[in-house]
Amino acid sequence: MEEKLNTAEEFSLSDILSALVSKLKLLIVLFLTGCFLGGALGFLKSHDVVYYGSDLTFFVSPESKQEDDEESFQGVYGYAIMDTMVRYLRTEKATEVFVESMDFEAFGLPQKPDPELSKTDPNLYSKQVLAYDAFIRKVKSSLNFYYKEDGSAPVSSANTESNNYIYVTLSVKQEGIFDKKFTGELLRQLQVKVPQVIKSRMVNPDPSRYQGTNCELVTPLYPMVEWMNQSYVIKETIKFAVVVGAIVLFLACIVVIVVDRLDKRIKDVEVIQKKFGVPVLGVIPSNASKEEDEIEKLKKGGK
Repeated sequence: MEEKLNTAEEFSLSDILSALVSKLKLLIVLFLTGCFLGGALGFLKSHDVVYYGSDLTFFVSPESKQEDDEESFQGVYGYAIMDTMVRYLRTEKATEVFVESMDFEAFGLPQKPDPELSKTDPNLYSKQVLAYDAFIRKVKSSLNFYYKEDGSAPVSSANTESNNYIYVTLSVKQEGIFDKKFTGELLRQLQVKVPQVIKSRMVNPDPSRYQGTNCELVTPLYPMVEWMNQSYVIKETIKFAVVVGAIVLFLACIVVIVVDRLDKRIKDVEVIQKKFGVPVLGVIPSNASKEEDEIEKLKKGGK
């Protein structure tokens, strides 16, 4: 009875590792090349991206009706009240209040739309609305308000106490009219307008005891515009280098494995025994092997 040859191809993890190890140097070169190209791309995308701004901290507390009340500056608002206030500060309406006193003409800012213009020149009014809305949204996106240092405060009941601070982060991306000078003016407006908005909008938790809200800037004492993203270029360069390098390495590994599977040449004696299930009686050396042996002999003879 004839013995059938086992010609079924097997594809094991060891075969994959063997194929990858055989091309290890090439894979390393491709990975480093991908890292270099990715890093260069990340640098080009981020080297001219500059954010100016500052961090502000406002102390907020209920104002007692009694002048001699020791707790005049020790009252604490509940989470629900603080959350409502912070949500309002994040609105476009509040943003409009923050910028309303700026010199729009001096900074080249879009003018606030004139409702009367909608009757005489609807097209011009529409353009004014679009430009002004875009400006307000840009300023709004540059501001972040929160009342917990970690930026996340759960809303439970009005009786659950929060802390007494509202934090503001101003971060303006430099582009067009939004430069360092504009950021400095916006920072000055925030120092004045934020306390005004909080005092006028904060909900009074106990009208029988409190008559209003205290709000004052406590940190820093003298706010200054700072460069907010000093390490941004380095982080972006490293991020792009790692991501692009990993992608290149992954694709290179796939190509190496596919090419290895498409190569039907038998390169090892063990493969023959494993694939066909028959013993190997002998191996005929290649010309390259003979030449290597002769060169080795000549080297030994020369010594």
